[in-house]
Amino acid sequence: MNKLSTSRTLFICLALFLLAASFIPNRTVQAEATDPGAAGLQRIGEIADHSKPPADKLVLAVIGDYGDCYRNCEHEQAVADLVHSWNPDAILTVGDNSYRLGTAEEVEADQKPYWQDIAAGRFFPIYGNHDYGNGCSPDSLKPSLDYFKIPAAFVAGFGNGLVDFVNPDVNCNASSQTGAPPAIFDAYKNTVNESSANAKWVLVGGHQPIFSSGQAGNNLNRRWLLTPGVDLLLQGHDHHAEHIITPEGYNEVITGNGGQGLTPLFPPVPSSMFRDNSEYGAVRLTVTPETLTVDYVNIPGTVVYSFTLKKDPFTKKAYVASRTDWQDPNPNPGDGQLTGDKTVSMAFGEDDEYKNGMDWFPYESGPAHEIEIDGRTALQLDRSAFGTGNNLYMKIDDERIYGGPYKAAASIEYRSPIAGSFVLQYESAATGATYQSTARVTIKDDQVDKWQTVTLDMPGARFTNRQNGGADMRIVAANKLPLIISSMKIDATPEKLPVTLWAIRIQNIDPMKAGETSQAVVKATYSDFSTALVTEGVTFTSSDTQVATVDETSGMITALRPGDTVITADYGGVQDQYHLVVKDSVPPTTTLTLDGTLLRDGSYLHEAIVRLGSVDDDSGVEKIEYSLDQGNTWNLYTGPLALTQDGTSDIQFRASDKAGNVELTQTHTVKVTSATIANLRALVKNDSFGQKGTQESVLSHIDNAEKKFRQAAAFRDQGKADQAAHFEANGYDSLKQLRDKIEKLSDEQVNPALKSELLVFIRYMIDHKTI
Repeated sequence: MNKLSTSRTLFICLALFLLAASFIPNRTVQAEATDPGAAGLQRIGEIADHSKPPADKLVLAVIGDYGDCYRNCEHEQAVADLVHSWNPDAILTVGDNSYRLGTAEEVEADQKPYWQDIAAGRFFPIYGNHDYGNGCSPDSLKPSLDYFKIPAAFVAGFGNGLVDFVNPDVNCNASSQTGAPPAIFDAYKNTVNESSANAKWVLVGGHQPIFSSGQAGNNLNRRWLLTPGVDLLLQGHDHHAEHIITPEGYNEVITGNGGQGLTPLFPPVPSSMFRDNSEYGAVRLTVTPETLTVDYVNIPGTVVYSFTLKKDPFTKKAYVASRTDWQDPNPNPGDGQLTGDKTVSMAFGEDDEYKNGMDWFPYESGPAHEIEIDGRTALQLDRSAFGTGNNLYMKIDDERIYGGPYKAAASIEYRSPIAGSFVLQYESAATGATYQSTARVTIKDDQVDKWQTVTLDMPGARFTNRQNGGADMRIVAANKLPLIISSMKIDATPEKLPVTLWAIRIQNIDPMKAGETSQAVVKATYSDFSTALVTEGVTFTSSDTQVATVDETSGMITALRPGDTVITADYGGVQDQYHLVVKDSVPPTTTLTLDGTLLRDGSYLHEAIVRLGSVDDDSGVEKIEYSLDQGNTWNLYTGPLALTQDGTSDIQFRASDKAGNVELTQTHTVKVTSATIANLRALVKNDSFGQKGTQESVLSHIDNAEKKFRQAAAFRDQGKADQAAHFEANGYDSLKQLRDKIEKLSDEQVNPALKSELLVFIRYMIDHKTI
């Protein structure tokens, strides 16, 4: 390549670099990793205009544990291509956007497949343990904050109030050992309350899953996320996909298969509805005001599992309306438990018991080397390139100790050249956590360079090779402490863990009708994930005793009237609520009224106006229907109905209410006498006149008028419109002459009632031009 080509190439590369840099979003939010205070989390992005309706539909992509382009971009790019094929309105992450330590170089490289989304302001990351450099120092997160310009804790809105995405920075906010929630909890809860009041759907993001069947297991110290108003939990950390319904009824989505490796599955947690670690992929959320559909999509685009949420209109709780009928290929692999007391150990020196059922192994985040110190062979932890601690990973022979739970204790002989502290982390059968910490061991200044021995209790320990590299446990020495281990022994005795109550759910209640009874049933879930129906010790209440009452101790519900009430069950201080709908069981009542000119025989002159009205004091009237052909055809009643057919007609009608109750069909017979010459003659003939000759005279006038109308009809048939109009006018003149004649008749000549009816009849014919 010549110098000119080289210069041109360098210029083009520089221009492309500057162009890409110009697309890095200049967000107006202040990126920080501090406690936002109790008022609420910082709101970023769109501000909803609640004077306008929310969007009809949004598509959101969710990715997690994806950032690997600094080393190998193949899988991350494949997932990015999949996500971009959906053309999502926004992309949400569940953390670990960069590996391994979230350095500036890693952050920039790992976002390569998504830089256009970031530049467009449609990329909303939350931060995981690797983004924090496997610690919780604000300095370690600074590269991510500087790049994304999104704070560690935030709430973002989408679709003008359709969705709020709440991120309370879960990675560095865990509840205490006593169960007290973290300092951010009040701000988080206030934000969820505000979001649930103003947005149709509330999504909560948190890196570490509360429950997981994956390698890292449960993180019950994040259970504070479960607060009313949360519709869906989005989480990662474990590199697989999973759908879990928590004992409290919340839906948890794990989507950690975004590109940075896949991790194994272990015995499933209860209510794990779906799990898969066979392929990389992402989650697609399709959101409308009424539904939220969650699709788990694997490369190359296969939807392997899906579920749809709807909301109870009364309690506003999200529930699974439908889901894929997934069949678990390995429903319960189990982890067993070996019987009898067990002891394993590892030691260094002349009396080497190094392989007495226990071993250590080097791992990328846990290097170590043997040293000689004070004439003793020992193992010193080397400086780890990952995180803030030095680690030592250990395995136990599965034939010696396996499964759990065990009441275990670790005896460790140790020393350190400097002051510091360390913990032993093990898998806990009690909590389901893979990295449960023992009590912390502190090395004080006066203990430096002195051999010490400590015994650490490991209650409910389980050994299933679940930690990194297949380890059963690890020592974590804080702040890169160069800890030295001379020996370690594990004593394990099989035990049965104490069982505590976790959650209750009210079951066996369906919508009721007034007067019905139903027995509420309470199902309890315990800390060992066992379940049982509870029949004693439960206290029940109803929020509206006019709608339904519930026996305080038995749970027998009696429905009284249509409406809504909340049935609350309390067992051992744990509560659950159920929204009970008492349906309307009484159909509407419909009445029919008739308007028109009523004749003496009960018929209506020429037309009868039918009006239908219905009342329903409970659920309300849904519709009124009528039929004029003996129920063969039903028509929707929308307003007054005119019946004009000469003679008698049957009208059938009924109403339905909003609860689905249908009124028994009613029938009403209506008679109509058309205003015609023939009916006028019949009216005269069928009645008597007081004076002889009067009836004949009236009939003669009627005949004369009829003759002229017939002549008019004949001319009309011949197409002679002028002649037809002339004779028709003469016919109505004859009717007018008849009207004038009848008006002059005395009461002796004609019955006053007949006279009045004849005049009404004739005037109607003249005014409405009926013959």
